This record gives sequence, structure tokens and C-alpha cells, in this order.
Amino acid sequence: MFILFNRLTRERQTLWLIAPIIAVLFILPLGVKASVCDQNTILTFVANDPGGSYIAGAKIDIYEQTIDANGNTKPDKRFTGGTTDAVLGRAKLSWRNSAEDSATYAIRVRTVNKDNASFWFYDINLACGETTSLSKTLSGFNITFRDSNGDVLTKTNFSIYSQLRNSSGGLEAAKDELLVSGNSGNSGRVKVYLPQGSVRSLDNFGADVYVLEVNHGGMKSYFYGLTAHDGQLTNVDYYLSVLKVRLKDANDKSAVGVKVEVFNQDVDLNNEYKKGSKVGDFIIADNGYGSMEISSGVFAIGVKGSDGQYQYFWDISVADGRTTEYLLNLNESAAGFSACSDKASVTVALRTIKGDIIPGLKFELYEQNVDANGLPYVGAKVAGATIPSSGFSTVSFKPNADKYYALKVWDKRSDVGDFWFFSALKLDCGAAKSLTKTIPAVQVILRDGAGNLKNNYSFSLSAQAYDADNNPVIADNGLIANLKTNSGGQAWVYVSPYNPYRRGQSGIYALSTKDGNNNVVNFFNITPTDSADYVFEGQTSGVSGVLHDGRGRAMANKTVALYSYSLDGGVKRLGSSLVTAKTDAGGSFSFEYPTGTYALVTDDDFGQKNIFWGIGVKTGSSSQTLTMNLTNFSLSDTLGEGVSSNPLIKLYALSLGSSGRYFRDREVGNFKLSNGSGSKILAAGPYLAVYTGKGNKEYATAFYASNGKSQNISIIIGSKYVINSGQTFNVSVSGATGVSGGSAPTSSGSSLPNLRGRILLQVEGHGEAWYVDTASGSKYYLGRPADAFKIMRSLALGISNSDFAAVYNNPYSWRNLAGKILLKTQDSGKAYYFDPIKLQLYYLGRPADAFNVMRSLGLGITNSNLDKIATGNK
Repeated sequence: MFILFNRLTRERQTLWLIAPIIAVLFILPLGVKASVCDQNTILTFVANDPGGSYIAGAKIDIYEQTIDANGNTKPDKRFTGGTTDAVLGRAKLSWRNSAEDSATYAIRVRTVNKDNASFWFYDINLACGETTSLSKTLSGFNITFRDSNGDVLTKTNFSIYSQLRNSSGGLEAAKDELLVSGNSGNSGRVKVYLPQGSVRSLDNFGADVYVLEVNHGGMKSYFYGLTAHDGQLTNVDYYLSVLKVRLKDANDKSAVGVKVEVFNQDVDLNNEYKKGSKVGDFIIADNGYGSMEISSGVFAIGVKGSDGQYQYFWDISVADGRTTEYLLNLNESAAGFSACSDKASVTVALRTIKGDIIPGLKFELYEQNVDANGLPYVGAKVAGATIPSSGFSTVSFKPNADKYYALKVWDKRSDVGDFWFFSALKLDCGAAKSLTKTIPAVQVILRDGAGNLKNNYSFSLSAQAYDADNNPVIADNGLIANLKTNSGGQAWVYVSPYNPYRRGQSGIYALSTKDGNNNVVNFFNITPTDSADYVFEGQTSGVSGVLHDGRGRAMANKTVALYSYSLDGGVKRLGSSLVTAKTDAGGSFSFEYPTGTYALVTDDDFGQKNIFWGIGVKTGSSSQTLTMNLTNFSLSDTLGEGVSSNPLIKLYALSLGSSGRYFRDREVGNFKLSNGSGSKILAAGPYLAVYTGKGNKEYATAFYASNGKSQNISIIIGSKYVINSGQTFNVSVSGATGVSGGSAPTSSGSSLPNLRGRILLQVEGHGEAWYVDTASGSKYYLGRPADAFKIMRSLALGISNSDFAAVYNNPYSWRNLAGKILLKTQDSGKAYYFDPIKLQLYYLGRPADAFNVMRSLGLGITNSNLDKIATGNK
């Protein structure tokens, strides 16, 4: 780079001197290529359902495509990612591949947070700066859940696994990796997007065939051989299989009350049948029949006789998706369970942690069974009621004296947030028992950003789930209830803590409400416990403050707007207006908005946006004091032209040229002085104040308006202050103490402002760059690579990621670092310049970025003024 630089013509030296200096100082270690592309590539991506509709919530990631050691296509560096929008169905992705004019990319699409559930699309060719759209169709399954009679099964838990292959590549009737867990919801139908792994997996060796596991009534059943086809949606009607048995004893009587145990059937080394693991059991009812849901397959049935010995029935084949019925005859009488002829009664009382009754809660009692793993699951419902105002309710039924019963309790929704108490009680025939349970509450208290209670305020409580990136979200079909706080700003609701025996529920909840500006605010990770009431106090976020002019006077009836903004290579870009407020008579303003970092914007006297960057909106209300600039103008006639008492002043914006000097740009506005003076509130920036005198001569003063300052600018009618067409200007940017006066067009003043931490451009030379150390005040030349690296080693300050984030979010609390070059020691030594004037961070990562920083922040300085600064010798 520097060999080429030395060959540049004299006319081009000024323009190109700065860029290679910064490139060496901040970017290019040995062996790294220079930037080729300086524009963002923009891709709008849509993930389509095979039916043609878009898929919302799909995660999209863009990678550079490469070839692995075996010559196979693979993803390499990840550039960016996004999520398809729920309303528009598309994800807008923007990135810059500075190393290539055009490149080939790989795109990963995920609807499930599993690597082996990802769709990979290769050979996507895009050019530097290209803006285009792309859509891809995913494959998957449209599953309808039905019982053995064909009725739709709602609210049924299911999982999908890849199907296991043996060492020879053949499929086994067994599950491999868990990919999806879900619930059939109220419709009994779900769509699940999974790839044909031989076409769309990372290396084209993923699964094509999957296993559906359905958990209904505590029993698991399986459907094997679900095959995905690329770009297609496979319809699957899944029917539960049921084993139904009519059992008779040796006297040809129905074996009422007998327990029937079901086992997997195996074969021993002698090719004899043997029972395998237990699948489940059921009881023969009064009608002589018993049944259970079960996967299709071949099983063994065992019944214990009165002598304690089992009689086994082999080759019990259960057909797929229907009820299979058997008539089985025992060789003798079996050990039965006597059905009660007399009802038993249970009085259920539900109380708070403090012991108070809880009317309005609902409860149900269920027979309790045990699955093959020895874990409890619920059988038939036997009774249920609602707790009345008395605080207790009595139900009666004919019990099975050999069974435990489970108690279910709920407040708002019976299948989400419900409490389960297993082995709650046993009952003898005709018995009367009392059952009291303590139910912990969730107390919800809501406050606004200022800490005031939100009385009679609406909110919703839902089950919490997690997205593909493991971020908390409100679960699909997870709404428990829409609620309101009372006149005291609080509400109580009863939802269950985590229960290890309650599959599909985590015991973690989310609350959703709206702030005062109608923005949705979600609170996550509400985790009630068994032993105490859970108090959740949710406070919306906001920002408040006061707006002053440069003299500290309150600015009433001014509009203050909250804006989004982005950081593009270290350059702040103002986004859209989010919410506005008017200042009151005391200059105060406030509004609520979700947490984040934003910009506050208010207009100056000429309608220009005056921007205060890096405003942190936090839970509660973060207080801000915004102080505008106030510039006081006067006109002094040293030539005796005879100026009127109301002369017209024109105000122009100044723009920084490549030489480091400013030139006159657009006219901001004009105004008349009153009796030779006038005041204007100006947005921060460089200006030129111009008066046109006799003979159309223009007299001007160049100055910089800084927020938080009151300054006096005098426009002098004198030969020294005449400006000509095309003239350029030096402007001294005010330091922490502000500027008390302007400068003549051709001079930056007789005294130097505080230049510590500034980048200076030697405008009377060839734009040579200097850096003024914040500690010593000495200047250091950035001209040669060796000098640049020496400055980096000796003057730059290492900073951790956490401290860097603190500087970024609240720069005004870190003024002691202003002017420093900060190196992120935990992030590959990325360099940032902390501008001492605006208190903003500027990324110095790429040549184009660094050059832009030099153009926008470098301060032009004359040779004479530069000589006044001592030269450092590090």
C-alpha cells in the first residue's frame, strides 16, 4: 500500500494521505486484504409454505459459502441474520462483504432450534451493493391428530424425532434425535417444517425419515416412517390405536375389577416368548371390558391369578389407527379389585398461603395410574366441582379401594397453569374424607414509568416458551387469562409452579400489557413457588427530563421526539420517530417506551433537528436534562456604513471539505436583528453568519454551535471580515466550557481551545494527521506506519466488552475517556474513537469508516497554531 502511495502524484497527495494512515493504525494486520466492497448488500428473504403462504417467525442466517477439505459445499463466515416478520412475512437482511465485489452465499432457514432441523440453501450469488429479493419453499408435515374413532384430538402433546438407522443404514423402529415438541392446540392440527436431510441438511446426510410420538392420557404411542420430500407438505392423519379386552374367568363370568397388565413381547435365546418392558395397565370395568391407548405392535398380556401367579396371553397384535378387541379367558379366578357398592365422599377445601379460603377455584379428582417408568399419570375422572363462598365443596363417587386419586385445581384455565396433587388420597367404600390443599398465589403489581400504580389496568398472563435462539416468548396457545388490576393497582391469580410430573408445562409465565403510549410491554420469567406467594412488580420503562436553552432557561411548549437510530460502521443514522411529547411550562417532558438506546430530537429556531444521541430508556424512568445552544448575535460597523437598526443576517451551514477546512453550504435561514442584536437557538454544528453591506460585500463570522452553551457571535463590518466566493474557513469546535465568541473567516483565533483527544489536520501542509494525547496534551504524528503502531501501543486504552457497552449506553458518565482510542480487548482488538466533542463512539474498523471519521471529525489547524502544541516523543 505504501509503495503505491509514494507513487501518487503531488495533486493527489492531500486526498490520499489520511486513508492509508488510518488503515494501518486501526485495521490491517499483516496479510489482510484491503477493502473491495464499500456498500451493503440488501436481501429481502421470504420462507414459503408449500401451499404458497409465507412462514412467519423463521430464523434466517447468511453465510459466506466455501468448500471443505473433501470438496463439499459448506458455510463459512456468518454475516448477518434476521427473522421473518409476522405481518409481512419477510426478513430484510443487510451486510457488507468488504472483501468481494460479488460472492456466493449459503442461507440457513430454521423454524425449529435444532441444527438437524435446519434448511440449507447453497449457491446464492449476490453482488456488492445489490438489492434483491429471494424466496424459498420449505418441506414439512401437516399433521391431524385423531382418536381411534376418528374424532379430532385437541390439546395433545407430541414430539417428532429423526428415525434411528442401524450400522447398515437401514431404518429401525426406534427414535433418534428429538427435534420438535409441541401441542395440537384447539384445532387438533399442526404444521411442522422439517427438511429432507439428503437434500437440505448441512452436508446432505441428514434425516429424511422421522418418528411421531403422541402423549395422550399419560400413554405414549408412535408413528414411524414419516418421510419428508423437499418443497412439499406431507399430510399425515394420525389415529390413536386402542387395545380393548373382554376378560372372563374360569366360570365364564366377566372378571370385573381385575387388573390387566400389558408388556412388550420379546423372544429369548431358545426362541420362546418372554415379556419385555411394561407398557401400562387397565382395570376391567363393570361391563366386563377394559381398554387403553397404545402404539400399534405385538404385545403380551399378563393377569395375576388368585394364587399370585400370572397367566400370560401372547401375540396380542394391535392394528394401527383403530380399536383392536380381544376376548380372553382365564384358567381360574383372578385376583380382582372389588368395586364399591357404596359411594365415598371427599370434602375439598382450598386455602391461601395465609390460610384464607379461595372461593371460585375449580377442582377435579382422577384415578391415578402408573406408567412403564413407574411415574404417575391420570386415568378416569371421577368427580369435580367449584369451590363456593363457603370455601369447601363435597363430592361423592364409588371408589376403587386399591387406587390412589389425583387432585387437579385451576383458576383461569384448566389445561395451562393447573395444579396437580398426585397420590392425594385413597378411599374405602363408604368412607368420608376431607382434603385440604394450600394454593400459592401470584400477586401482580403494575406501575408506570414514573412509579405510579396502574389502577384498573388491563394485562394478560400466559405460559412462557422459548424461540429458536432460546429467547423467552409467549407460548403459542398459551394465554391463561386477560385480567385487570384493581383500584389499588394489583391483582391475584393462581397458576402452578413447576411440577415434574406435569409434562409439557414449565411453571414459567409471561405477562403482557401496554404502556401509556400503547406500546406492548412483555415481562418474562415469572416463576411461582410452592412455599410462598410470588409477588411480581412490573414497571414500564420510559424517559423524562427537562429542556433548557443555553442559559439554563426552561423551554416551554416544545416538541421532544424519541427516535430510533442505527450505528453503521461507527456513523450514527437517525431512524424513525417513535413517540413525541410537549414540554410543560417548566420545560419538563415525559413518555413511556420499551427499554433500549435511542435519540431525543427537538427542533431549533430554524426547524433543524437537534439530536441528543445515546439516550437510555430503562425500566422506571430515566431522567435527562437537555440543554440547547443559545447563540447571541450582534453587528459591529467599523467602516461607518450606516447600518439600519434591524439589519438582515443570513445563516449558512458549513460542510467540511477534504482539506480539513469548511466551505459554505445551504442557507439555514435568515433573521433581522433588533437594535443591532438578536438570539437564536441552533442545532449543534458549524455555521457561517453573513451580513451583506454596501456594494453587495459580504461580511461573515464562522462559528460552531454546541449544545449546552450560550455564546456571543459578533459579525464585524470590516475589511478583515470580507468573504469571497469559494472561500474556506477554519472553525474551532467548542470544548467542555463552550465558546464565548466567533472567529474571523481567515483565522481560528489567537488562543487555542482545548484540543486534547482531537485529531488535527495540518491544512497548510498536505493534510498531515496528528493526534493530541488526552493525558499529556502533546501531539503525535500519524504519518508513518511505525509511528502509527507506536501510538497504538503507547496511547490507546484497552477496554472490556462490559465497560465498552457502558460507555456506549451512557457516554456522559464516561467523560474521563473522551478523546481516547479504545481497544476492545475481548473483541479482537477492535478500535473506536471516543469523540470528545459529541461524546460519541466511532468505529475505526475499515478504511472507508476511518476515512469518514477523519473527514467528519478531524479539525483543521494552521501551522502556527500546530507549533504551539508540544510534540510527544513516545
